[in-house]
Amino acid sequence: MTQCTASNGDANGSGTGVFKVNSNVTVATVKQAITIVAQDLDLAGKLNSGSKTTTISTKQVETIGLGNAVGNMTIDLSELANIKAGTLV
Repeated sequence: MTQCTASNGDANGSGTGVFKVNSNVTVATVKQAITIVAQDLDLAGKLNSGSKTTTISTKQVETIGLGNAVGNMTIDLSELANIKAGTLV
């Protein structure tokens, strides 16, 4: 059985939920993947799944822009720098 830490920032699927990690806060798992479902990501703090996978998606299966790319959800360069994972999906 695979263990996973999951958060659903848009549980009702309305397209308005935000997953937020404040600065000076780290969400870390021990040998577990992290799965986040939200309409937007506000990542001033850190996500750390170590060597495991961190998965970020939208409830409505929309586009995700990375770095300078724009999507329905955009994860900018500073937010990407705050994610430590074996694999980022």
